[in-house]
Amino acid sequence: DSLASHRASSTHGLEDRAGEQQDEIRDYPHDDRRGGRGGLAGIVDWLYLDTTYLSPEHLLPTQRNVIDATCAAIASLLRKSGDGGSGGSGGSVTAEERGLAWFGGKSRRAKRVLILFGSYSIGKERIYMEIAERLGLKVCVDAARLKVLKCLSWSSEVKARLTIRPDDTPLHVVPLGHINFSRLADYARSGAGCHGEPYDLVIGVRPTGWAYKKTQKGILSCQTRKEGRSQLYIYGAPYSEHSSFDELQDCVHRLRPIRIVPTVNCESPAKVAAQLAMLSVA
Repeated sequence: DSLASHRASSTHGLEDRAGEQQDEIRDYPHDDRRGGRGGLAGIVDWLYLDTTYLSPEHLLPTQRNVIDATCAAIASLLRKSGDGGSGGSGGSVTAEERGLAWFGGKSRRAKRVLILFGSYSIGKERIYMEIAERLGLKVCVDAARLKVLKCLSWSSEVKARLTIRPDDTPLHVVPLGHINFSRLADYARSGAGCHGEPYDLVIGVRPTGWAYKKTQKGILSCQTRKEGRSQLYIYGAPYSEHSSFDELQDCVHRLRPIRIVPTVNCESPAKVAAQLAMLSVA
C-alpha cells in the first residue's frame, strides 16, 4: 500500500519513563491482526489504549476489505452511468465512465458524476486517496485541508493527486456531516465543477465505523434517492482509524503489558473495571 504508512491518525509511541516502558496504541494494524508486534511482548509496562470500540458489537471489517468494497461499489455505478462500455474489473473504469470525458469537454453524452467522501479535518485519507488512485482520479479538497495534507510525509507523486479546483475531478472531499440526502441534493443542483449544470449522479461515502451493524448483509450499507434529475447514493463504509474490539484484544494478548490504561469511556472506576474485564486483565 502506497499510503499504508502515512495514515495521519495513526499513533504509536514508546517511551521510557523512570525505567518503565509506556506504550500508547491508538491504531493497531487493521490489516495484520495476527502478526508483526510480537517483538514488543514482555517489554511494555504501561499500555494506553484507545478504547473507543472496546465492546463486542464493534467487530469491524478490515480497512483493506472496506476500501475494496467501496471502490467496487463506486466503479459499478460509474460503469452503469457511462456510455455503455463494459469497463474493467477490480475497480478499473474508463475515463468516460468515471465522468472525466464530460469534465474535459470531449463528450456530452456521459452522465455528470460527483463523488463525495466525508472526512474530519484530519483522518480518512487512506480510503479516499487510495480509491482515487485506483480510479485514476485527482482529489479535490479545500485550501485549508490542502495545507494540512501537504504537511504529511507523502511522496510528491501522492501529493500531486490533490487539487483545489473542482473542475479537475469528480471526486471531492467534504465534511463528514455533509453526507446526507439534503446536502447531496444541494451539491447536485449546484453543478460546481460541472459547468454549472446539475449532476446526474451523486455518490456520497460516509466512512465511519459507526456505520456498521453485524446484522447487515455485506460490508457497505446503501441508500438511494431520486432528486429531480439527479440520482443520489449514500454508502455507509465501516472504515475506521480506531482499533476494533478484536484488534484491541489481540493487541493486549501480544504485548502483555503489566498495566493497561483505557483512554475512552473510562469516566469511573466501574467503567475501567468493565473494560479491563473485557480485555481479560482485570
